[in-house]
Amino acid sequence: QKAIKKEPDNYNNYFNLSWHSLFSGEYKQAITAAKKSLDLAPEKKGVYSNLVLGYVLNNEFAKAKPIYLEWKNKQYDAYRTWKRIFLADITDLESAGITHPDFKKVRELLKQTP
Repeated sequence: QKAIKKEPDNYNNYFNLSWHSLFSGEYKQAITAAKKSLDLAPEKKGVYSNLVLGYVLNNEFAKAKPIYLEWKNKQYDAYRTWKRIFLADITDLESAGITHPDFKKVRELLKQTP
């Protein structure tokens, strides 16, 4: 929050807020911050993982599903697909004790072929 006050146009501050909000149970804030990050820097796609996790944890799987389907088989970087990023982020949350029944749905969705 302090970083956003100092630099309100820095997409990365909103990215970080969205990620940390997932771990603090502030799922609506995670969604809002992820959307703001995308508004400021639409080319910085990494925040999509925070956005879909915010939707899932906020019991809005229907909003997350099309994003997962659109991005899961695309390359994230030279070494990883989006599917791998999505799964790693779920694992990070679970390692912190944050679970949701829809994580199983996400894993099944990501296993499906296009």
